Amino acid sequence: MLGPVGMGLPGKEIEMAKSKQSKKGKKNGGKANGSRQLVVASKQLAVPRPSFADARVRSHVNMCLDPCNAPIGPTAYRGADGFITRFKSIYSVNVSSTTPYYVFIYYPAYNSIWAQPIADPNASLPAVYSTAGPGQTFLLANADSQRVVGACTTVRYTGSELNRQGLVYRGNLPQAAVVGASVNTLMALCQFADRIPDGHLDTKWNPSPVEEEYWPTGATAPEGGGDRNVIVTIVQGSSVIDVPISISVTLISEWRPRFGIGMQVPTPSTPDAPAGLERVRSALSTLGNWWVAGSSIAAQAITTGTRMYKATKMVRGAAAVAALAL
Repeated sequence: MLGPVGMGLPGKEIEMAKSKQSKKGKKNGGKANGSRQLVVASKQLAVPRPSFADARVRSHVNMCLDPCNAPIGPTAYRGADGFITRFKSIYSVNVSSTTPYYVFIYYPAYNSIWAQPIADPNASLPAVYSTAGPGQTFLLANADSQRVVGACTTVRYTGSELNRQGLVYRGNLPQAAVVGASVNTLMALCQFADRIPDGHLDTKWNPSPVEEEYWPTGATAPEGGGDRNVIVTIVQGSSVIDVPISISVTLISEWRPRFGIGMQVPTPSTPDAPAGLERVRSALSTLGNWWVAGSSIAAQAITTGTRMYKATKMVRGAAAVAALAL
């Protein structure tokens, strides 16, 4: 009996009939009118076996590539599962002629922001994260612990086209590189610089190897160094006119509910992905500078490719069954 198509089950033994001339047939002039002997051949249907663990990795990669729009799904993190929620906040800043630099640093692991206008680009930054990130009020009320899945900052210029001028520096930097650095140092460390956009500039968060660990909600971001990445955005304006900027921050958080609020994380229906975070980071690394260039398009391409692969697999399985029925 043949296993179900598209479920990745091995095919059972498939009966294939081969006609053989019997001795009696040979005596009668070699006519093929003798008895038929059934020969059983063992064969497997060439349909790839789907993996729930692979589905977790694909879902996690998509949420890293496009935190603003990717479908919310299970993560590739190991350990206890939590609720997965997308949050977004918008912050309006102004780069004035007296403070021509604006530094905006988002620390997704602690969902905290350090933001301040700067006049002297050589002054050291204290980088004390005192501004709450998106959804932090909700998380403080309901979450016992949390860990980040995906995050993004988006810069938009909100002034007139006539006065659009200046630069935006963007980078994914370890927290250790930010502590005590000056604006000039951070601008040199940022991997990309662009003119103030007429559209928008997205900077995705690049996960570090230590992101699987849950952190207590409301914990103060450490002032010291660390391996966790932060998203650095520096707007360099003009000494003549003000440059109004809108910065939106998106966070996809996995969180565990507080005891006593009447919420319980459902039992997961899929197993953990072996080496899940390592596989996510490996997949992202093959996409080059995915966190600044075209990552939303890449996420859509991965989703479309996955659907096409599944459709092709089903068609191929159906064709194999039809061939066997002939």
